[in-house]
Amino acid sequence: MIDLYNGGYVTEARDIHLGIAGLSKGLLKFGNPTGVKYAMNKLGFNVGPARMPMTIMEDAGKSELDELLHEAAAYLSADHSLYRIRKAA
Repeated sequence: MIDLYNGGYVTEARDIHLGIAGLSKGLLKFGNPTGVKYAMNKLGFNVGPARMPMTIMEDAGKSELDELLHEAAAYLSADHSLYRIRKAA
């Protein structure tokens, strides 16, 4: 997103920003590291669970973050067409 913006692709950068805005807000809601670690694990990065004194996310929070990850999935993929623009720039 930042590379696109710096490369003059402001509209494309804005599209990514808007595409992941819900996920960003959700991650803030569930905090760091609990929500972030949950999301990273769901995306395939093996970062493990949050350590004490942090708690494991409750099922309701997991469901909400799963939905937000699903909504943002296209913008999180390196195969997304906007990422190809960045590589070509």
